[in-house]
Amino acid sequence: MKTLYRTLMIIGLLLAALICYGYGFSSGTVIFVVLGMVLELGFWLGLFSNKLIPKS
Repeated sequence: MKTLYRTLMIIGLLLAALICYGYGFSSGTVIFVVLGMVLELGFWLGLFSNKLIPKS
């Protein structure tokens, strides 16, 4: 369940970032582009988190 929750959270961050980028670039609103950057950073940090890599 924890892995499913983490996966859904990472996918949600990526989708939210893409939506913010799309709206920000089409309307010229800088705050949405910055928000997209922050959400994308959260995506990448969540994707490469050490907790996702099983310890052997």
